[in-house]
Amino acid sequence: EQLGSLDASQTGVWLAAGKRAVQDPHPRVRLEGVRMLAELPSSEAAAAACDVLRQPMDRFLDFALWQTMRDLQGTWLPEFRSGKFRFGEQAAAIAFALRAAEDPSTIDAVLGMLDAPNAADDAQASATRWELAQLIAELGSAAQHSQLAQRIVAANGPLARATPMQRGNLLRNTADVTHRRKEAIPLDEATIKSLMGEAAAVAETTAPSADFDISSFGAAAMYALGRWQVPAARPMLESLASNRSANMGLRQAAIRSIANYADDKIRGQLREWSTDENGSVAAAAIASLVDLDLDGASKVLIERLSSDPSRAQPLIGIATAWLSRRDGAAKLAGALKDAILEPGLARQMKSELRKLNAPTELLAAIDAAGKLQENRWQLTDDLRERWLRQAMSEGNAAQGELIYRRTELQCIQCHRIGGVGGAVGPDLTSIVAQAPADYLLEALLNHAAKVKE
Repeated sequence: EQLGSLDASQTGVWLAAGKRAVQDPHPRVRLEGVRMLAELPSSEAAAAACDVLRQPMDRFLDFALWQTMRDLQGTWLPEFRSGKFRFGEQAAAIAFALRAAEDPSTIDAVLGMLDAPNAADDAQASATRWELAQLIAELGSAAQHSQLAQRIVAANGPLARATPMQRGNLLRNTADVTHRRKEAIPLDEATIKSLMGEAAAVAETTAPSADFDISSFGAAAMYALGRWQVPAARPMLESLASNRSANMGLRQAAIRSIANYADDKIRGQLREWSTDENGSVAAAAIASLVDLDLDGASKVLIERLSSDPSRAQPLIGIATAWLSRRDGAAKLAGALKDAILEPGLARQMKSELRKLNAPTELLAAIDAAGKLQENRWQLTDDLRERWLRQAMSEGNAAQGELIYRRTELQCIQCHRIGGVGGAVGPDLTSIVAQAPADYLLEALLNHAAKVKE
């Protein structure tokens, strides 16, 4: 039977006991207090349970509080919507409770709290507003995101005290949530005008040779305009992406933004930009094409690597994006068939992909394209002697241990040092006393040749 069936005096006693319990030093006592308060159907009990957030939380307390908010939402949720109950204006409590309730209708009340004047208007009030804004970005609908965007761009709005970087990050997060849900956001003309103005301003003020500030609010505005596929912004983004005399970082940001429009014209433009003489700009175009045309992007990447190896450095890193796409590795391996890669470029590409456990079929395709088996590096007698002398004079055991522990090299899987590591291969703790230096060098460079049957 619920404790809520008790009379008022008895309920008060249990409520007081619950308040004490959630502030107890021991987490198990706090957990029992939270669950006891779930039996008292009142907004005051919900607020008391959230006091547990003032102390360290663990996964058990987190679930207990989540369940308590769900159990009591029949009492606190209507009062929160109407404005009668606000969890003592504690942003952390409000955020936790609303995430537990999973009721989008509550976000209108949060927007009201965001706009409400605060007499103190101090750092704490600003921090509370900021947490409320983040909650709207996370849980709000497309219409509520539109209202949040208005407040983000407003010069004298409730978020005016936040830094441009903070407002930019909030704008990006809001755009990402809407995009992930595939919702169309109903932006008003004033907000669109403000965002386009910010994007145009950063474009005008960034010199061609300067470092582009991707964390600026103007860059975030450009990002959001693309994420939201704002028609009015498309010509501006196309112009920035196509301007070969513009700042390189600015062009990359414009390309990533306009790729969100994702139609046939954009696919064609991305292919065109993938031939840009600037490798970083080409890399941005190819990376954006991956999500729109995986097969086409695979062919474009390999064609660029084959035809222009001198400017291929920025392109090698984006090859890792294929590994996170379904059939990505197979598509890339297919594009490598009959391709010819410069051996050094192929080795570097293979090294980057092997770190991420790329399939052997893809690594074999890189081997074939770069003819790595035919162009294998050889250890000459002169080089061997020089490296042995250098090891004796400049060897660094601490650095060697760091290399031994690198996950992608897998040394530690087969060999142990000081009792730590695998037991498949020889123990390396005192290996220097057991094997000559030239043997160890060759074993490091080609360990398979030294493995005993």
